[in-house]
Amino acid sequence: MSFRLNVLAIDQPFDGRSSQFGTVLFRCYLSQTRPSCKAQSKSQAQIDSFELSEDTALMSIASTDKITGRCYCGSITFRSASKPLTVAYCHCEDCRRATGGPVAAFAAFDDDAITFEPNEGKNVTVNPGVTRSFCDNCGSSLAGRYEYLPNQIYISIGVIDQAADLAPVVHAHEANRLTWLHIVDDLERLDATATTKLNAT
Repeated sequence: MSFRLNVLAIDQPFDGRSSQFGTVLFRCYLSQTRPSCKAQSKSQAQIDSFELSEDTALMSIASTDKITGRCYCGSITFRSASKPLTVAYCHCEDCRRATGGPVAAFAAFDDDAITFEPNEGKNVTVNPGVTRSFCDNCGSSLAGRYEYLPNQIYISIGVIDQAADLAPVVHAHEANRLTWLHIVDDLERLDATATTKLNAT
């Protein structure tokens, strides 16, 4: 069984400076080992197609569930093969100071689901039971681990590439929200910690 994938080539110069090359269409023949791409010059935008094996097509579809991200300077990257367990706002003072924003937002993952490259950066513990990690080059807030939320890691939403698709589902520490900050939504708002709710995910 095979799948046909259509690829649209855009009518744009190959080198970005002149039109002598016309449209370049990249034909990528995918295999289970590695893709092979060839550039072809075309005079106008057109659609090309190629055959994909069943295994390759399914692998491509599954890859859309992956989560990726990086710090501000790009020296630390991370990825997850699974979607977050949940996403939450936190209005507590500690999270505001750690992230530098008027409210923090985090995506929760199983602790072993996230892989950092080359490492997780610098770990900082200010309050007992809470460890936060930051890029040791640019200072980006990357992640937090909390003893009261075992086996989970909380990644700062702002460093996730797919942040636009990860809407929070709850407000934690609503009682500590800055009085001038008004987020209009119908989410559950907990005056204090969301520990019970987050541990249930």
